[in-house]
Amino acid sequence: SLFLSKMVWALRTVVCGVLLLCAHGAVLRNHRSMADWDASPSSPSPASASGANGNGATGNVSEHFPLVPVIASVSAHSAPTSGGSDVVIKGEHFDFNGQVLVGGKACVVTFFTKNEIKCLLPAGHSADVEVRVFNAKGAFAVSSISYDPPSIDTYTQTLSTLGGDMLKLTGKNYDYSAVVSVGGAVCAIHKVDFQHIECTSPAAQAGGVAAVVVQVGNQRTVSVNVTYVAPPPPQVTGLTPSSGATTGEYKLTITGVSLPNTPKDKISVGSFDCVIQSQSEKQYVVLMPPGEGANLTVKLTSPALATPLYGEQSFSFFQPTIEKVTPSAYSLLTNADIVINGKNFGSKNTVVTIGDEKCAVTVLSHQRIVCTPLVPSAGGSYPLVVTVGGQRSSPYEVVFFYPPAPSLSSQTGSTEGLFRLTLTGSDFGGSSGKVTVGGSACEVQSYQPHTIVCLVAPGEGAKLPVVVHPSGRAPLPASQFSYSPPDVHSVTPSIVSPKPTELTITGANFGFTAKVTVGGKDCHVTVHSHIRLVCTSPALPSGSAQALQVHVVNQVSTPHSIQVK
Repeated sequence: SLFLSKMVWALRTVVCGVLLLCAHGAVLRNHRSMADWDASPSSPSPASASGANGNGATGNVSEHFPLVPVIASVSAHSAPTSGGSDVVIKGEHFDFNGQVLVGGKACVVTFFTKNEIKCLLPAGHSADVEVRVFNAKGAFAVSSISYDPPSIDTYTQTLSTLGGDMLKLTGKNYDYSAVVSVGGAVCAIHKVDFQHIECTSPAAQAGGVAAVVVQVGNQRTVSVNVTYVAPPPPQVTGLTPSSGATTGEYKLTITGVSLPNTPKDKISVGSFDCVIQSQSEKQYVVLMPPGEGANLTVKLTSPALATPLYGEQSFSFFQPTIEKVTPSAYSLLTNADIVINGKNFGSKNTVVTIGDEKCAVTVLSHQRIVCTPLVPSAGGSYPLVVTVGGQRSSPYEVVFFYPPAPSLSSQTGSTEGLFRLTLTGSDFGGSSGKVTVGGSACEVQSYQPHTIVCLVAPGEGAKLPVVVHPSGRAPLPASQFSYSPPDVHSVTPSIVSPKPTELTITGANFGFTAKVTVGGKDCHVTVHSHIRLVCTSPALPSGSAQALQVHVVNQVSTPHSIQVK
């Protein structure tokens, strides 16, 4: 029995040792040494991995030391640099709470079992990109996958020996890391996506064939050949824009081939010299000066040219456009100027006609013309036309007439006066004159050919004539203005005895000559202002209601009732 007990004890010792060795061997087989632990916050640190089961504690391996993932294979039907394709990972011990990284980027899991994972390939590039499958404790297995290599499907096949051409490539599996070489020289990229590249070609010698290669990460395309050709003879082929405002000060782009590109080159459009802002063998960018005219030729002169180059496309300034004419209705009695607002009136050689007669230009800018018309002998509608550099505007109709009575900003106003009245008319005859309202002066504060502002004096009465008296001219037809009628707000006291009583009346527009009646009888006024009257009532019958009214010239207030007790 003693012998059997010793044998059982020895057998238990051997079994425990074998179990520990197996657990340690599983760790080694799945590439998870203590040095492999990720130091990031999402993974356990080397310190936490100590102990028999790799998590700093002792106990059952299945509870405290999850099995490390094992990758058997990584495959994808395609692996474009744009990503998005399915990646299939097969193996063992995959953890639902783990994650997959491809080249350090998350591969979003779409399907999961303990032996298979499917995820969406992130955008990337290169061959043999590291794939890591993590469990929830941060342990991982490593494999790799290769993105599809770049390819060139179509491309620009001829380039100028001068360089600077746009080399356009279409194909597959490009990205931001792409590098393009032409004959070993860098083609500077300025536009790239997963299927297109545009770059500026380097210079080369004529007749040569150069290999074009696109490098993306550690993969490259099969080379394609482009041919360098000598540039054609110098010529100006294009102009953008081909028209513009007479104000100038905007850029023109003149394109061509084999342009001289010397410091002493000159560009002119018609008779107008342009300022060159930038230039190359393929284009000049110039600043267009102010001007006028149509179908103007572009000319390039250079010490490198025996004769000037002339553009195939001409330039035209915009034709003049009339937007507004002031006044559009013009009095036959005035000698005032006409103001024309619009666009592209030029800066010289501008002619304005009204009917068959010229309007003498006194002020000229690209947006405004002032001219003095030769007034026709008869009223009517006449076409006004602006001609600039041989280009005519569409006609704008101007009416000549005798002026009517002015319109007023207000037909009524307080008897206290001292408010502004604006008169608007077609012609007030120059810049000075006077205004009267009912024969009394309305103090002029502003006198313009079509607008007068004056300060109305205190007054009273209805339907008073408002007359404009232009300096040196007969008065214009009159308008009508009425001071507001008297308005009683309150009477104190409102209850009176039959005997004569002093009444205080408050309100508005009592003028200068107000009279008060109570029951049709005179209430003698002793105190008078525009807003207050004091009068002594006549004897009144007791027990009655009497109407009080205020009379100012030909206007009367609404009756106000007072009680007699």
